Amino acid sequence: EAEDTTQVTASMAAIFSESATSVRELNSVIERAGPAADAAGVSLNQLAAAAGVMADNGIRASKAGTALENTIRRIATGSGQAEEALEELGLSIDDLTDEEGGLSDLSGAIQTLGDEVQDIEDRHEQLAVATELAGERGARALLPLLRNSEELQEKLGAQFRSEVRASIGELAR
Repeated sequence: EAEDTTQVTASMAAIFSESATSVRELNSVIERAGPAADAAGVSLNQLAAAAGVMADNGIRASKAGTALENTIRRIATGSGQAEEALEELGLSIDDLTDEEGGLSDLSGAIQTLGDEVQDIEDRHEQLAVATELAGERGARALLPLLRNSEELQEKLGAQFRSEVRASIGELAR
């Protein structure tokens, strides 16, 4: 249990040092998107990293939480709107979810979506796809995450390195 606490603390410290988010803002994201993320199998690390990328791009707190909650919920439940958006991108729900239908690899799903959305030249069309994925309130917040999906991978890498350092520190004690 103490080792888990050390790893979570190290992971969150990496997010705070590597992004423009704060404890209060991350808490807001977790309050909003946490239940949907947990139900879909999304780890706290991936949720926090996504919130960090969004904060770095000017999308803060509840707006980031709403976009993440809606996107996770719509993809994990296979909502008609998400299916339509994915079909427009040449994807299916199965391309983004794991064998149980969850989003255990949120960063991979965001990377896949981001690659496809960036291929759309018309920004209005990008917004239409994001609206189908995250709803009207979440669309403008989701787009920066999709456009900066590589940054999400970088933040997850920073979290992992921080967790490894913390684990090594625990072993040295």
